[in-house]
Amino acid sequence: MGGVAIWSMHYIGNRAIVLYGGVDGLQLSYGAGYTVLSLFIPILVLLLACVVVGSAEKPTLWRFILAGTCGSAAICGMHYLVVKTLFLC
Repeated sequence: MGGVAIWSMHYIGNRAIVLYGGVDGLQLSYGAGYTVLSLFIPILVLLLACVVVGSAEKPTLWRFILAGTCGSAAICGMHYLVVKTLFLC
């Protein structure tokens, strides 16, 4: 759920941007492949992070560090792919 919420916030927020007073040809557009990939990357990696922490009855500090690193990587990957998808049409 966190991955979907994070992605939706960025996607809807970026779609709401109107550049240069709405001049055609200067608005943001999305490539379908990277957009879909930027949705599934955080979902899968954040799921992995939750499994890492929740798989032990008593989580250790190292599990939290690994899960935090995975979560951070998921967010960074999603941001990179969202920016990579944007182009001026």
